[in-house]
Amino acid sequence: MKTSIKKIILLLLLAVALIFSAQNFETVNIKFIVWSINLPIAVTLMGIYVLGALTGGLLFSMLKKVVELDRQSKPKEKSSDKKEVSSGDKNDKTDIDQTKSYS
Repeated sequence: MKTSIKKIILLLLLAVALIFSAQNFETVNIKFIVWSINLPIAVTLMGIYVLGALTGGLLFSMLKKVVELDRQSKPKEKSSDKKEVSSGDKNDKTDIDQTKSYS
């Protein structure tokens, strides 16, 4: 059922994009540094959307890599730093980290 909902949403978005393209076919002059080009508004907006998606994807992948590297560089806790403490019940045991100071 999830795939059919996704297909319906995709078809609706495609229909909206096609209607938008048909209604916004006037041309605009796009200038960048020394270049200039005339494109329909719909093509211009779709191009900007694609550039934004690529930029966002690249930024997300770079941030993900930074987080992975940060996790790898942090030292993992050693099991020898923990001490098992019992409150009298055999099933109730708690790990206490001896390296932390509680003031």
